Amino acid sequence: MITLKELSEKCGVSIATISNVINGKNNVSEATKKVVLEAVKETGYQPNYLASSLRSSKSRTIGIIIEDVTAFSSPALIEGIMHSLEKAGYRTFLENLRCYSKEIFDTGDKFYEIVEQAIRQMQAIKVDGMIFLAAHSREVNVFPENLDIPAVVAYAKSLNQNYPSVIMNDELASYEITKYMISKGGKKFGMISGMSDSVHTLRRKSGYKKALEEAGIEFTEENILSGKWDRKNGCEKAPDLIKKGVDSIVCGNDHIACGVCDYLRKNGMVPGKDIRISGFDGQEFADYVSPKLTTMKIPLWEIGNRAGELIVSMINGEEITETEITENCFFIEGGTI
Repeated sequence: MITLKELSEKCGVSIATISNVINGKNNVSEATKKVVLEAVKETGYQPNYLASSLRSSKSRTIGIIIEDVTAFSSPALIEGIMHSLEKAGYRTFLENLRCYSKEIFDTGDKFYEIVEQAIRQMQAIKVDGMIFLAAHSREVNVFPENLDIPAVVAYAKSLNQNYPSVIMNDELASYEITKYMISKGGKKFGMISGMSDSVHTLRRKSGYKKALEEAGIEFTEENILSGKWDRKNGCEKAPDLIKKGVDSIVCGNDHIACGVCDYLRKNGMVPGKDIRISGFDGQEFADYVSPKLTTMKIPLWEIGNRAGELIVSMINGEEITETEITENCFFIEGGTI
């Protein structure tokens, strides 16, 4: 295989220039970059990252520990992280904990055991920093106090302020969509959420309550029904609220909202006409229900991208003043309000 020195001679540029091109640095002309990349492709040159990291004490790699790649949120989060890291000239190692298939989640001993093992593996390959990517939002304490490299938590809140987190602004999103429903004529509201102790539920309930109180609309705990984050929950809970005379139902996610729509259609009612329905998450399937679901889209790509930018800033020694960074959700208008 061709060496770095041989590649340098072939291209007629210095070894440093070759390195800058391979590592995505911007201090090389487009013409030179083109020559080098074509030579790399032609010769099949592969840089020796291990040797490079031993020389410089920096590997220009980031370890990403993912709770589960099958979670609906993971692909967009990973894409956002990869975008910012590639732009900064970093490579990545991904460790999928496979928490769903192993049925180990949250704060149990088995969960922390596999997290600690993944962290040790990342340390063994000398990554410059780590990102812990949660499958769902909650409070976590995953990095040890004595970690000697920067670390960031994405899509969950870090309990340890030494490791900043990037999350979505659930409360603001719920406030905004409830306020929009009020502007469309909503007078009496109910809410069907996921599990009552979920961080998502508590934040979205807070935003919902704030919007109602600002508008002078009665808020009652009795009109907030909780359950699983699934379609069945929405279908089963909808009649309880409709019997109370609500004209607007704020749902904890798109699955629940679709379940409410199922119930309405089965009982001769039209979503958006007889009862206003809102979802949350902005999942792709919500575009294909009839009518299209009005919802708030979680900024997954933006959370990942911000987490990648943050870890690079920390590696570069920049001062991080915020320990909890939020990204705002996006309103998607459909026909259910």
